[in-house]
Amino acid sequence: MGDKVINTLVALLNKNGFEVGAFGGVIEVEKSNAEEVKQFLSMLNAKPLPSESDLAASVVEKNIEKFDEFLPNDLLNIGYGSRAFDIADTKSWLTNQC
Repeated sequence: MGDKVINTLVALLNKNGFEVGAFGGVIEVEKSNAEEVKQFLSMLNAKPLPSESDLAASVVEKNIEKFDEFLPNDLLNIGYGSRAFDIADTKSWLTNQC
């Protein structure tokens, strides 16, 4: 489904206490088993997901564009969220998988 869906899943897992990494479209979850991850993904599918900007608020380093350091945090979250995450496609993927 693309990098934005991978980024969104990684951020959602990370935000909920999982130790997560991603490389080449593969998500690696450490210190958890497959059943715990499946249960979490099913739980995510059963409820509304946060917006892209809400999810971006949990990201520590968002200054990636040239003038990001000058933006107020709310605008930075909106910009970063729209560049990095895709909630609609992630929800679609979750619905198809769970």
